[in-house]
Amino acid sequence: MARITKKGQGLTIQLGNLQEPCISMLNQADEVKEGVIKYLTCHNARITQLTILGNPSNPNQQLTTIKDTIGKLRVLKNLNLSHNNLRSLPESIGRLTQLKYLFLAHNQLENLPISMGRLTKLKRLHVEFNRLSQLPITLSMLGNLLWMHANNNQIQELDPTIGNLGKLKSLHINNNRLKGLPATINGLQHLIWLNVSANKLQEIPVTIGDLVALQELNVSDNKLREAQIRCLNTLSKLKVLNTQNQILIPQSQVGN
Repeated sequence: MARITKKGQGLTIQLGNLQEPCISMLNQADEVKEGVIKYLTCHNARITQLTILGNPSNPNQQLTTIKDTIGKLRVLKNLNLSHNNLRSLPESIGRLTQLKYLFLAHNQLENLPISMGRLTKLKRLHVEFNRLSQLPITLSMLGNLLWMHANNNQIQELDPTIGNLGKLKSLHINNNRLKGLPATINGLQHLIWLNVSANKLQEIPVTIGDLVALQELNVSDNKLREAQIRCLNTLSKLKVLNTQNQILIPQSQVGN
């Protein structure tokens, strides 16, 4: 069953011996409305879907801690912990090897566990609107990943191993601090949507022209040279190209 108990100054959501396939807790319980959510603990809960959405307008109704016991949800396929106040995740999340959908948007995450590389069945990863400065290199092991949205963070670079995500269809890495893209991005042969707007890009690798499936590309609000924009003409399937608010800089100033 699911219980909400008081612990110290906060409330604990406890999941134990659950057999229901889907649990959704949207902070409707009176206990949650009156108290401060602090912890999530899990014990032998055989659920496939778990949604605990925080209240964006009330910090007192947002999770702050996920206990290591979340790793006991071995059959979980869909996990949504968006709009909470999580700063970190336990390494035990890597035990959720059946997970296909992971939504962690609108938290305060500063890093992601290395163990996430074990989530090889993952299809969707949403970590937008956090405080991430980098993505763990182990994400390159997620060979079944189709969507990765990591926009509105503080990411400074993408590791070259991102090219290993050969099935990726959608990559949103906009509103970060990227100064460049790895040449290995051409490994994303199934990529359809790419958004790298509002970064600090001064160059785009010529290998981006190898993205044969790309249909929508947003490079607006960067610092690309005019020649960099022209190289995008090699994208044969491109239908939408956004270069708005581009600060075109001369070659002599590249890298400054």
